[in-house]
Amino acid sequence: MTVVICTSFLWNLPFPADPGYGITDHLGPTLARKFKEVRPNG
Repeated sequence: MTVVICTSFLWNLPFPADPGYGITDHLGPTLARKFKEVRPNG
């Protein structure tokens, strides 16, 4: 269940060309690592 929530959350973050993408710079170490796994191109 946690994997689904984490993946869904990360996929719903703004993409590089979208306003608010800078929020990805504020992810903690664990979420930042998962973010790079789920969305390697940002």
